[in-house]
Amino acid sequence: MDPTIEGVEELLDEVVAELELTRSACFVLDAALRLRWASSELHTMMAAGREELGYGEHLLQALTRPTWTARVTPESLRRAGERILPYVVAHAEGYEGPGAGLLAGVDTGPVGVAAAKPPAMWTGTLDYVELNGTIVPSRYSVTMLGHPEVGWIGAAVVIGSPLRATVLELLTRGDEQLFERIASLATPRAEPAAVLFVDLENSTRLSRRLSTASYFELISHVLTATDTAIARHDGIVGKHAGDGATGFFRASDAGSASRAALNALQTALEVQDMVGTLAHDPPLCLNVGVHFAPRLYLGQLITSGRLEVTALGDEVNECARVQESSRGGTILATKLLIEQLDPQDAETLGLQPETTVYTQLGDWPTASDKARRDAAALPVTHVVPGT
Repeated sequence: MDPTIEGVEELLDEVVAELELTRSACFVLDAALRLRWASSELHTMMAAGREELGYGEHLLQALTRPTWTARVTPESLRRAGERILPYVVAHAEGYEGPGAGLLAGVDTGPVGVAAAKPPAMWTGTLDYVELNGTIVPSRYSVTMLGHPEVGWIGAAVVIGSPLRATVLELLTRGDEQLFERIASLATPRAEPAAVLFVDLENSTRLSRRLSTASYFELISHVLTATDTAIARHDGIVGKHAGDGATGFFRASDAGSASRAALNALQTALEVQDMVGTLAHDPPLCLNVGVHFAPRLYLGQLITSGRLEVTALGDEVNECARVQESSRGGTILATKLLIEQLDPQDAETLGLQPETTVYTQLGDWPTASDKARRDAAALPVTHVVPGT
């Protein structure tokens, strides 16, 4: 049927609206194989606007633009081109609809490419190149678009992960906003942030007292609760080390340095309350260190086996020393952290920064040898809400 009849544009608009709701990286071609639309997610992935992606151009023309050639490996782009070329040739030979004149100037490849009728749907692989040079395998699917009253009106291309659904399901268990914050660290940078370290006291003794299965269940429960609290308070989950966890609370996520400090302290109090409700004899103690870094360098660390956030800076090591000097379920916070709190946020915790008295970490009664060696002069205080 003639795709020029009234209603085709409206039908494509409906497809575009539904695809945008999926939050997928995808684009739509019209009946002349011109790039009609790309999802906001694809624009973000490619770091490109309409012109850079080639809106209005034939697909083969658009794919030669620097935006595409720089963000898709040459080999995978070649494979995709070889797959679609017979369909493009068939389209050019028999198509008389809108934009037919545009096809006359399209290079359909070397002589001898045989025209082939496209299937209703086909898939292939693409290797996407991130801005930092990391190559990310992906899979695309092409679905021919049609309507009973109109006939063929274009095609939809969806780009996604090549992972099995059961593997992808693991990600859905996490906090989406946390993943968004991690995604924003694709380009590492330094910015103000509060730093949180937590660790279960006497864990070695506890592991020997409990069965391996019971100990694993306990640690899993504590770390899950800690990560959940970090995410709930706009933080970023850092590395886990045994029964310990770290969190980073950026001022940019919280809205201010004061609120970042508040979020870190509220997380510490929440996790301590949770641990306090666990029935154990003797009672469990979660020791906490909280610090503030005016320029914490944060970035993603991606290997073949894991994705995590890495933070660099003296304050990270200092916070670790503060935490390991805490005993008996104490929250030790540095002067730099407490003095980020504005009056309203301090009141939320029941703290009075103007009257707080500090002790140098080296003089703290339970300071570790490493703390006395590496951060002895760091002023700290025991955080007790309402004091």
